[in-house]
Amino acid sequence: MPADPVQQIDTSALPVKHPSRVRGPDQWTGPGNDLAARFGRDGAHAEWFYGFRLAIRTDLGRRLVRAWSIVPAAIDERQMAVLAPVYGSFTSGLRLQT
Repeated sequence: MPADPVQQIDTSALPVKHPSRVRGPDQWTGPGNDLAARFGRDGAHAEWFYGFRLAIRTDLGRRLVRAWSIVPAAIDERQMAVLAPVYGSFTSGLRLQT
């Protein structure tokens, strides 16, 4: 199915540990071991979390997931389209049901 000319990017929190249990650097790493769990703010739930973010790129009209990536927790969502390649480009090998 061809991609829409207009797409959107959104992120969701992926907490790995309750913030009150974080005592310092730990062993939580992301893909490639160059991405470490950190603190981030979840605006939808108005709370802090410790972990990563899942970034998803979808078609605006069809709402199909076109790509996804795990990114730092403290990333600014407005910069995701520019910064995603820095943290490992979006994975696009997803199976879509048509």
